[in-house]
Amino acid sequence: MMTENNELIYHTCYAYLIHHLPMKKNLKIFDRSTAENEIEKIKCVSPVRLCLVFTEDCLRIKRFGRNTNRYKWHTLFYEQIQFYYSTHDENNLIILGIISPSGRKRGYQYLYVENKDDLQKVEETLHQIAEHRLQILKQVPEISQININNSNNE
Repeated sequence: MMTENNELIYHTCYAYLIHHLPMKKNLKIFDRSTAENEIEKIKCVSPVRLCLVFTEDCLRIKRFGRNTNRYKWHTLFYEQIQFYYSTHDENNLIILGIISPSGRKRGYQYLYVENKDDLQKVEETLHQIAEHRLQILKQVPEISQININNSNNE
């Protein structure tokens, strides 16, 4: 059975996933100093190109394969983003503290946003999501719609 979903898009931009730092199992709280200390250790060999699409209740991520235009869609619900930090004008990095849908895995994702305007818009959107975690993005004007097709084999 095929279901179709239309979601409003509030912002879209390109970024690069340059580093992933898994949290130790005994740690439960995301820490800004841990995230900042890791920045100096990052050796970005082959970043993964992403297209970030902010919708009403989730972040849709179009993850491109290396050296190709093939991609795979991933969904990150806003409830899974437990922490975010921006380095502002230093390195154009956004650090996200993310938990898996099951809640068992936690980690930091380091995203490089090249365009300064996009970086500022992503910061504003993440700030609004953190402030109003259980509300949809209401004050942000939508720019488009995305059509999501879900196929269930029944």
